[in-house]
Amino acid sequence: MNDTATPLLEAHNLTRGFQTEGGTVEVLKGVDLSLARGDMVALLGQSGAGKSTLIQILGTLDRPTTGSVRMTGVDLFKLSRSQLARWRNENIAFVYQQHRLLPEFSALENVMLPLLIRRMGQAPASKQAQQVLERVGLAHRQSHRPGQLSGGEQQRVAIARALVGGPKLLLADEPTGNLDTHTADGIFDLLLALNAEQQLTQLIVTHNPDLAARMGRRVRMQDGQIVDGDAP
Repeated sequence: MNDTATPLLEAHNLTRGFQTEGGTVEVLKGVDLSLARGDMVALLGQSGAGKSTLIQILGTLDRPTTGSVRMTGVDLFKLSRSQLARWRNENIAFVYQQHRLLPEFSALENVMLPLLIRRMGQAPASKQAQQVLERVGLAHRQSHRPGQLSGGEQQRVAIARALVGGPKLLLADEPTGNLDTHTADGIFDLLLALNAEQQLTQLIVTHNPDLAARMGRRVRMQDGQIVDGDAP
């Protein structure tokens, strides 16, 4: 863990309720979480514990009913919609169980997308995307579309797309859930290497206890609350 005085991310008293025909369902019930720079944290818990909802809120894709999320001291939900979208694009990256690649685009074009959204020129975006694809071991597959790639290769492209903009925080929701054990181990080895090389802070939802045991911290959720773990 990179020991710094100021956490990279601080979530305080997060609640999230959803209206249903039967009334309000409270999915998060006062969650506090702090991530230091360089942390690699496993987020554990049964289905329905609130893990994915927490990831969505920490990534600013959803808003809490109450509570705050600060990253590098910035109160994220006090930003305007356009400011928040820009902040997210520049600082937070996501990897999901489904790779969510655009099927009509090549691997290279998929990885370039976050940079093009920032209005980077085609040539520098292509160069930067090629460098990241090389880092994840796919320089030789950059012209292939997702349908021409294996499941592990698709997920490596998704990781490259997440990394290309130089994010401070990677949020991953079951990133190896659809992969066989050997391929999952390879993807996880890549995430570990990125953490070691770049001090990339990662919060990873997983049901795999063997993968969780390899991370520096483990945080467990139950019924919308954090119930244990070695979180500071």
